[in-house]
Amino acid sequence: MQTVHGTIRLSVEGRILTIEGRGPWNLESIDLSVDSIDDDLRALYGAPWGALVMVEGDSILVPDAEARLIDVVRDDRHKGRLATALVLGDCTVPGLVTQHLQDVYTSAGDVFQAFSNADDARLWLNAQIDAGRRASA
Repeated sequence: MQTVHGTIRLSVEGRILTIEGRGPWNLESIDLSVDSIDDDLRALYGAPWGALVMVEGDSILVPDAEARLIDVVRDDRHKGRLATALVLGDCTVPGLVTQHLQDVYTSAGDVFQAFSNADDARLWLNAQIDAGRRASA
């Protein structure tokens, strides 16, 4: 049995999936988090939605976890996901973590933007969601 590395807490508020965590993460932590929110996440499917990623520490993904997350986000994009907003907390290498996560999310096809606070990130996500609604109307 593999050990889970990193923590991830998921919640849904309105049309935004909030992902709070502290890395580094391995494949087991990604799979566990995906399994834990499945029912709540289904409520977002079929209409535009976004993800707010709020992480602490030097939050990176090991290669197999990175590949799994890219697959998850690609699948989510077929279900209405439009964008990811990152808010990076206490971190010793913020540029590296931001670039790493940007590469992961944009590889999956997501629009990505980093912010210094959650309020600005939510405003941006809601604007992306509203634009997506108008485009699909």
